[in-house]
Amino acid sequence: MARRCISSFFLHYSPDLNPIEFSWKDIKKELSSWLDFDIMVENAVPVAMEVFKKRKMNYSRNWMAKFIEVKS
Repeated sequence: MARRCISSFFLHYSPDLNPIEFSWKDIKKELSSWLDFDIMVENAVPVAMEVFKKRKMNYSRNWMAKFIEVKS
């Protein structure tokens, strides 16, 4: 019995294919306003939760529009 193997090439780092990368970018941007590292670490979780809460559907919607062809 012959077996077929299909090989696909994926880029090592593909932020456009991974919507979470947009969140990390936004979180880093928000945290960059604090110059004190300890304060930044202290605020990391609340900032991350707020970013994910506000923007989670936008990332999904934009990702789907860009990479998934919607047939009507």
